[in-house]
Amino acid sequence: MNIPEPFQRPASIEALSPRNSTAFTPSQQTFHAPGRPRAPSVVNYVAPIDGREHDPLQRWKGCPVFTWGVGGTMVTSFPVDVPRYGINSTMPMVVRSPGQVKVRNIKDLDPLESRLTSFPGPLKGKTKKKEVLTWLASGIESLEQNASYLRSVQVLSHDDKRTEERLLLWKILQVFIENDGVLEGNSTVDKAVRAIISPGIDDEVPQESPLYATGADLSGISSSASTLAQAEPVDPASVDRMRKHLLRGEREKAVWEAVDKRLWAHAMLISNTVSKELYKQVAQEFVQKEVKKCW
Repeated sequence: MNIPEPFQRPASIEALSPRNSTAFTPSQQTFHAPGRPRAPSVVNYVAPIDGREHDPLQRWKGCPVFTWGVGGTMVTSFPVDVPRYGINSTMPMVVRSPGQVKVRNIKDLDPLESRLTSFPGPLKGKTKKKEVLTWLASGIESLEQNASYLRSVQVLSHDDKRTEERLLLWKILQVFIENDGVLEGNSTVDKAVRAIISPGIDDEVPQESPLYATGADLSGISSSASTLAQAEPVDPASVDRMRKHLLRGEREKAVWEAVDKRLWAHAMLISNTVSKELYKQVAQEFVQKEVKKCW
């Protein structure tokens, strides 16, 4: 019986065999990541053992406390983190404890501007009216200087709009003080308010415009034989005059301006805000000029 010879393994197998290979021990090198602040969500807190640890909201971790008091006083308290390091631990365990209660005034943290602290009030009656008006004029001048850049801004941001509104409010307050608390019902006051809201509207001289926009209308010849009421071409000058009448509070003049130019939609909408009698008159004008001529 022929016994097969054992398979001759290559020499490379013996060289790489674990029994013949030399043990390799890598050098122990520790790399430390650069330090960075850890978010509160990954901080290891030490939970209490008095039953509060079962709170699903974990209110035992504490939270900032803030409340306003009288005269700009504020009370604050912030939780305090106390780290504790254990044996063979790289990260500390943090114990939350109540912080110190502090009572401070908002003026100490965010002082008011000098123009606000120099207010000469209180204003009672007319005792300090002159001083207050001088203070207002100085404040308006300062606000106008700070808002001078708005003339070159194409699109106003939220802060830019607030700056414009603040300046407008100061000017209205100046008129309010000058007229002893009156802002309407007086022609002088109305003109002063209009000069602030719509500057130059009372200085413009009204321009006369033709009653009709086309030569056919001047001769009374209808441009169409249709039985429907014909819409008049919109005159930009007439619309602008109506706008100025409305800005002055002269709604009735705006109504008749629209009627003269046969802008019936404008006339009816504006007259409806004045009185039922005026709306009735506009409706009668519409029937006479637009409806009867179609019969």
